[in-house]
Amino acid sequence: MLAIEVVSTTNPNKDYVVAPDKYAASGTGELWIFDPLLAGPRAQGGPFRLQVWQRDDQGRLLRTYAGPGPATSRFLGAHLVVTDDGSNLRIADDAEGTRLWLTGEEAERARSEALLARIAALEAARDRRG
Repeated sequence: MLAIEVVSTTNPNKDYVVAPDKYAASGTGELWIFDPLLAGPRAQGGPFRLQVWQRDDQGRLLRTYAGPGPATSRFLGAHLVVTDDGSNLRIADDAEGTRLWLTGEEAERARSEALLARIAALEAARDRRG
């Protein structure tokens, strides 16, 4: 199971301190903590734009990454890439973020554009035939 927490400005300590323990107890295999506003507490060594917690062979949920990104998700077999000056977290096939996974909206737009292109090609073929 994968869990994602976005750090709140009203109670960032909860996301930095309580969330890992909560997800460890629930059996979560991987936890991402994304802090787009860098609101996390300095007492925890942060703030960190991105943290990745992963379950080890002994069943413990351990922080395996804390920093600006990119980071690796073993759960997805992909990379976590921070984009748009730190305001968005995206999934990519590569650490550089050149092959981003499409969001639902982007996938729908791509399907619509492909359909419109197919319609235009069929209409052009029809017009050529007369």
